[in-house]
Amino acid sequence: MLANANINHTFMTIINSCFNGTQSHCMTILSGDNIKKNAILKLIDARKSSETLESLYIDTYGLERYKEFITAFNLKITPIDYSEFSVIKSDINSAIFKNKNEAIIRIFKDNDIWKLDLDNSTFLELDNSQLTEFVNLTVGTQARLIELIEAKVPVETVYKTGGLYYLAIIYPFVSENQRSKFNAIFEKKNKSFTTVKKEILTAMADKVRK
Repeated sequence: MLANANINHTFMTIINSCFNGTQSHCMTILSGDNIKKNAILKLIDARKSSETLESLYIDTYGLERYKEFITAFNLKITPIDYSEFSVIKSDINSAIFKNKNEAIIRIFKDNDIWKLDLDNSTFLELDNSQLTEFVNLTVGTQARLIELIEAKVPVETVYKTGGLYYLAIIYPFVSENQRSKFNAIFEKKNKSFTTVKKEILTAMADKVRK
C-alpha cells in the first residue's frame, strides 16, 4: 500500500509539473520521440490559450454565450486528470498506469529523475502526423478566435468562425459521409477543407511570430 502511495504521488507530481507547469520544465522530464515531445509542448500552449479564450469570451460576451459555444464546439483543452489513472505495474525504477479507456502512461527513473516515457505510452492516441496536425489546428483556431474577440467583433462572428474551424480540426477523423456534409458547409462559405486549414495554420504562424 505504501509503495503504491509513493508511486502514485510520483505520477501525480510528473503530470502536474509537466502539463500544468512551464514548457521548459516539462521538456526536462519527457523522454521519447521528438515529434511527440513537441506535440506535448504545443498541447501545454493550447491549454493556456484555451484558458485565455474562455476568459476573454466570458468577459466580452457573457458566460451563457461561452457555454453555448463550448458545448457546440469542443475547443477546450484540459489537463490530464491523473486521478483517472491507476497503477497496474510498478517496481523501483518504473511504473505503468492505465485509465478506464485503456490509455497507458509509463514513467521511469533516469539517473534519479522520474520521466514520462512517450514511446511506451498511448494516452496521446494519434500517430505523429495526426497528432501534429490536430495540435497545430487547435492552437491556430484558438489564436484566431482570441484575435477576433480582442477586436470586439460580434459574438455571432466568433461563433461561426469557431464552428467552421472546428469542422476542419475534426475533418480527418470523421467518416466519408460526414466529410461530404462538411464539404457542403465549406462550399457555402466559398471555401474548402484545404483553404480553411490554411487559414488556421496561418493564424498559428502569426501567433508564433508575435
